[in-house]
Amino acid sequence: SRDQVTAAFTAFQFRFYPLLFAGYALSLLVRWARARQQERNFDQAFLLTVVIWGGIYLSRAYDRADAAHLEMVLPGPCILLAHALYRAAAALSARRGEVLAGSGRLTLGVCVTAFTLWVGLLGSDRALWPSWRGTSPFQSLGGEVYARSPEWTVTLDRSVELIRERTDPTQSILDLSGSPILYVLSERRGAGHHDVFMPGTFLDEAEELQALEALRRDPPALIVWPENPFDRMESRAVNVLAPRLSRWAADNYQIDPESPPFFILLVPRATQPDFDKRLE
Repeated sequence: SRDQVTAAFTAFQFRFYPLLFAGYALSLLVRWARARQQERNFDQAFLLTVVIWGGIYLSRAYDRADAAHLEMVLPGPCILLAHALYRAAAALSARRGEVLAGSGRLTLGVCVTAFTLWVGLLGSDRALWPSWRGTSPFQSLGGEVYARSPEWTVTLDRSVELIRERTDPTQSILDLSGSPILYVLSERRGAGHHDVFMPGTFLDEAEELQALEALRRDPPALIVWPENPFDRMESRAVNVLAPRLSRWAADNYQIDPESPPFFILLVPRATQPDFDKRLE
């Protein structure tokens, strides 16, 4: 399927680009050493700059290692691949001892073919397909925006609907799921101090305690708790990143019985039962 092709090409790129940069770095190192030995200036400073910049930039894609983060760092590989194709064409022309007939058309053909293959393997062309962009409208956005996942659409719409039902516009909510779009869709303000909670929000214990004190002074009318930890990594779960805030939420709020999956909605407790295991 197209998804499998795209996934395979993404995996290939994560393996190929480091080799591409390493090959260029080794080649430039050899050229630099020869220039020093022959006491002449190194003439590939710009290419070396591209290799250093692109290599460092490429390393950022491995923080998440997915297609979206890889596409952010493609300028460097694109420059090196274009340079490699240019050098290959120049070497071929030199070997034949003449300029290839129709070299302009050949170059254009290679570029068009490479571009078409790249777009096809990445699946970028699907962004133009209405059926791929989505068929399920978001009710919370007036049916103007569509999503590819009906389950996600229903979940988000239901969450927004419940937030509006459980609170009024004068009250605040606290989103612990790292999804600030909920504030916008539900037309509710955040609890203040930190409206976007995600890994790195609290740099130390003092910052967590400061935020917790603000919540105690003005508790939100509803809390959004993520069903899954951030990036689906247990080390980034709310109770790991902010254990004191998590305990306060579990002690003072309970799960709304109508809460949909993914976004677990917590409302103030009428009683103080035991710690809810779903919030661990």
